[in-house]
Amino acid sequence: PKQHLSKIFDPFFTTKGQGEGSGLGLTVARRIIKKFGGDIRIESEEGNGTSCIVTLPVIPHRPPTQEASCTESTSRSTPQPSPS
Repeated sequence: PKQHLSKIFDPFFTTKGQGEGSGLGLTVARRIIKKFGGDIRIESEEGNGTSCIVTLPVIPHRPPTQEASCTESTSRSTPQPSPS
């Protein structure tokens, strides 16, 4: 229902009965999406359903970086004692 839309991202808000939900799902999802520079919004029309719209920024393509292979030693490691 529309009266819930203003509260759905509030921590611990749930329309479920006691013990059936924590009310953290949309709160956590929103924080993660915001951390990546995106946004989330909910559109709901009674009798027709609810839509969750997530928008995220496009990250420009970067060519892969060249990494050292496993056979090349690029750093020194501390010798480990051999098992007795």
